[in-house]
Amino acid sequence: MNIPLFVSNLPIAVHPELNDLIDHMKEFFNTEVFNMMNENTQLYGDYIAVGAQFTAYIYPFGNIEKLKSICRYYSLWALIDDQFFDNSVDLDNIISTIAGFREALNEQPIADKLFYPIVSFCSETDWTKDAKSIFKIEMEQYLENVLVQRTIEVQKKESSLEEYLECRAYDVAMPVMFSLLWYVHDDLPSSTYYNGTFEKIFKYSGISVGLLLDLYSYKAKKKKSSIMRMLSRLSKELRIVMNRQQSIKLFPYTINMLLNWKRSWIN
Repeated sequence: MNIPLFVSNLPIAVHPELNDLIDHMKEFFNTEVFNMMNENTQLYGDYIAVGAQFTAYIYPFGNIEKLKSICRYYSLWALIDDQFFDNSVDLDNIISTIAGFREALNEQPIADKLFYPIVSFCSETDWTKDAKSIFKIEMEQYLENVLVQRTIEVQKKESSLEEYLECRAYDVAMPVMFSLLWYVHDDLPSSTYYNGTFEKIFKYSGISVGLLLDLYSYKAKKKKSSIMRMLSRLSKELRIVMNRQQSIKLFPYTINMLLNWKRSWIN
C-alpha cells in the first residue's frame, strides 16, 4: 500500500536552538547510554533525533535548559519503549521493565542503571508540584496501556478497532508529550489540564498518531472502512471541541493531520 504524504498548510515553529539541542544529545549518547542501544540504533542515531527534534518542534518557545532535560528523557524513554516493549514478546520482562519505570518515576532508589536518567529527570529542581503531578498522571496512563497493548499482541488476542484505539490513544505517548507543556511553561495554569476539552485533545491526538503509525500493520485493507468511519467521526468531533476554546490552538496540527489523512484515502 502507498502511504500518503502529509503536507500541512499551518505554520510551523521550531526552537531556534535546535542545533544546540542536537549537540547536547550527541554528548549524552557518548555516555553509558550508548551501550544500552542495539547495533542499528548505534549506527544511525535514531534517538538523538527523537530527543532533539521532537523537543524543538513540540516546545518551540521553551527554556533551553528545561528542553535539554526533556531531550534526555525523551530519547531514553523512546529507547526503552522500542527495545524493551515494542520488540519484546517476553511478557514477564515487559512487566518487570514497567515496574522499574514506575519506581524511577517515583524517584525511588533503584539498582538498574537503565532508569537513572528517568530518576534524574523527575528529580530536577525546576518542577512545580502541579506540573510533576500532571506528567506522572499521563506517564501512568502510558505504562498501563503499554501493558494492555503488549498483552494483546503477545497473547495474540483479538480486539475491535475501537478497543485497539482506546488503548493506542495513550500508549503512543502523545498525551505525555503534551503534559510537559506545564513543565516548560510555568505560567500555564494547571486548571487547564483538568478541563474536559484538553482531555479530548490529548486522546484524539494519540488516536490520530496511532492510526498513522499502525495503519500499515493493523490489517489495513480489511479494516479500511472501519478506519474511515472512525476518522470521519473524530474529525467532526474535534472541530466542535476546537471551536469551543481558543486555548486549543496549542494543538492545531492534530485536526489538520486527521483531515488530510482522510482526504488522501478518499481520493
